Amino acid sequence: MRTTKAIPARRVLVFLGLIVAVQLAISLHQINTPFTQPARYGKSSTRAMIARNYAEGGFRLFHPQLDLLPEPGYYASELQVVSFLAALVYRVVGIQDWVGRAASLLFALATTPLLFLLIRRFYGDTAALFGAAIFALAPLNLYYGRTFQQDAAAVFFMVGTVLFFTRWVQDARHRDHLLAAACCGAMLLIKPYLAVLGLPLAYLSIARFGGRWWREWRLWAFIAVAVGPAIGWFFHIGQINSYPGTVGLDSVLERVTLSRIFNPAILLQESKDLAQAVTPIGALLLIAGFIGRSRRKYESVFHLWAVSLGILFFLFNEIQVHHEYYLMVWAPLAGVFAARAWSRIRWPVWQRKWIRWVAVVALTAAIAGSALLWFQFLNRRFRYPSYAERRHSAGVLADRRLPQDALVVTEGIDVLYYCNRKGWRFWVEGTVLELPRLLSLVKLGADYIVLSTGFGAVSPEVAAYLSETRQLVAEDGDAVRIYALKGG
Repeated sequence: MRTTKAIPARRVLVFLGLIVAVQLAISLHQINTPFTQPARYGKSSTRAMIARNYAEGGFRLFHPQLDLLPEPGYYASELQVVSFLAALVYRVVGIQDWVGRAASLLFALATTPLLFLLIRRFYGDTAALFGAAIFALAPLNLYYGRTFQQDAAAVFFMVGTVLFFTRWVQDARHRDHLLAAACCGAMLLIKPYLAVLGLPLAYLSIARFGGRWWREWRLWAFIAVAVGPAIGWFFHIGQINSYPGTVGLDSVLERVTLSRIFNPAILLQESKDLAQAVTPIGALLLIAGFIGRSRRKYESVFHLWAVSLGILFFLFNEIQVHHEYYLMVWAPLAGVFAARAWSRIRWPVWQRKWIRWVAVVALTAAIAGSALLWFQFLNRRFRYPSYAERRHSAGVLADRRLPQDALVVTEGIDVLYYCNRKGWRFWVEGTVLELPRLLSLVKLGADYIVLSTGFGAVSPEVAAYLSETRQLVAEDGDAVRIYALKGG
C-alpha cells in the first residue's frame, strides 16, 4: 500500500505530536469567551443551554431541553452527545463557558491522528503527516473545532467510520468491524445527514465482497449496529416533536428547496466560503489530489467520499452559506487529497533549474496569499465585537437583578442563556419586535423584556410603549435596558 519510504516511528510520533500541539495552542485562544458571537459562527449558546439543563435536570440524555417557552421546549434533532459530556464536567468544575468548547476541542484534536492513520494506509508516513497538518491547521477546523457544537464530534466519527471500515475490508479484523459500526452509529445520531457516507461504504463493501455482498452477514450486522440506534432515535424525536415549543428537524428541512439547490449565486458564495475556509492552497491541493485515476486498491473510497459530501453541498447550500460550520466536514478531505497530491509528485523533476524557480515563485505566492487569508479568517471569527459584549452584559444583568421565576423576552437565545431564565426570543434578522407581538407575550406571562441594543431591535411603537408606560428596572450604558412588562 505505501509508496514512500517509512519514517522512523519515533520521528513520526514527534512530528504528529507537534502538529497536534500547534492545533491545540491556536484553538485555546479565547477558550472562555461568552457564547454571544453571530449565529453564522456557531450556535454555541443553544448547546450550552442544553448542557445546563442536563446538569440541573437529572441528565435526561434523550430529552435535550431549551429554556424557550412554551415548555418543555425540547431540541428534537440530534442526540446531544457533546452537551451531555459538558454537563458531566459541570458537576465537577461548575458551569463555565470553556467546558463546552473543550469538549468539542477534544474531538477535533483526536481526529488529527485518526486521519493520519487513514492516509498512511494509502500514501505513506510523509504524505500522511502533510495531510494531517493541512487538516489540523485549516482555519475552518481551528475555529469550529473548538466551538460548543456537535460538528467536531461528527467529523471525528466520520473519519473513524472510514478508517475502521477500510481496515476491516483490508484486514478482516473483528475489532475494526466493531469500531466502524460504533463510529458510524454515533455519527448518524449526532449528524443524521451524514448518512450520505453510505456511498463510499457501499463501494468498499462491493470492492471487497463483489456481487455477493448481500450474502455477507457481517455487513448486515454492521448496518444493524450502525443504523438501528438512529432509527430508534428518529422514532423518539417523532414523539417528543409533538410537545409545545419543540425545535425539530423541520426547521432545517424546510430550507431545502429546488430554487435554492440550483441557485448559482448561492453555489458560488458557498464555493468561495469553502475555498477561504481551507485556504486557497488547501483548495488547490484538494482539487489536484482529486484529479487522476485511482491506482491503489480501495483508493476510490476518497473520491466517493467527496461525491457524498458534494450531495450535501448542493442540498444544504443555502444553510451552509448562512452557517459556514456545516462546511467543516470537508476539512478531512482537504487533508486526504493534499496527501494524495503530495504522493504523486515525481521529485526528480525538481533537478531542472527552471522548474525549481517556477515552483518556488508559485509556492511562495500561494503560501503568502493563503497565510494572509488564514489570518483574516481566524481574526474575524476570534474577534469579540462590542455588540456581543452588550448581549452578554444584558443577560448577566438580568440574571443578577430579576427574580428567579421571572419569564423574560430577549433578542436572542444567547441573551436568554445568560439570563438563566425561561422565556421567549423575538429577534429575527431583518425584522423588529412589533407591539402586538409584545402584548401577546405579556398575555402568555412575560414579566420583563431584556434589550441589548437599546430600542434598535424594536418598532417605534414598542419603544414608545416601553419608555412611556413601563418601568425601567435596570440599565447598563445606553444600550442595555430591562423593562418590567407588568404593573405600573
